[in-house]
Amino acid sequence: MTSNTPAWSADDATRKIGVSLPDDLYAWMQSQVEEGHADSVSGMISEALSGVRQRVELAALVADLKAEFGEPGPDVKARIDTAVAVLRRVREGVGASLEEVVA
Repeated sequence: MTSNTPAWSADDATRKIGVSLPDDLYAWMQSQVEEGHADSVSGMISEALSGVRQRVELAALVADLKAEFGEPGPDVKARIDTAVAVLRRVREGVGASLEEVVA
């Protein structure tokens, strides 16, 4: 079956593809849309894959940094752990500002 609508359009810079999902995952995603927690199933898939892409790119950056500078020492690891904990608390809305979370 042919359509007059192209699978890809420069106007929206997206490509329409077919994706197979387990029934339970699709049902959950659809419920998220129906409850107003997401705009669309496609949007949820796009957001999830963007997160995967960011993690892969970050892992590559960390590998490059380790190759260039070596493994971080205990003091650097402790500062990283503190920064990650602060960012998690900010993301979870624990504090109204970064300063409140750090305190």
